[in-house]
Amino acid sequence: MLVFSRVTYIILSFLLFSGSSFINPAFYRTPTVCGMYSPLGICTREFYPVCGTNGHTYFNKCAFCIAYRESSGSINLAHYGKC
Repeated sequence: MLVFSRVTYIILSFLLFSGSSFINPAFYRTPTVCGMYSPLGICTREFYPVCGTNGHTYFNKCAFCIAYRESSGSINLAHYGKC
């Protein structure tokens, strides 16, 4: 019984570790989700700067998404905050 529980523990630990090594990069990268913003290019004037991979600081994520759509997805969100 003790051997069975140790083997089960080892197998479950391996599955959790291997699963997290494949799943984490997909969930924790910075996704560019622009579907929630108006396709008409109407944004609020809140100042929450974001940095694009082109080195340009955008006023907020909505303004970044306008530039993202205009570039046909060639720029991505590098990080939140000024570049």
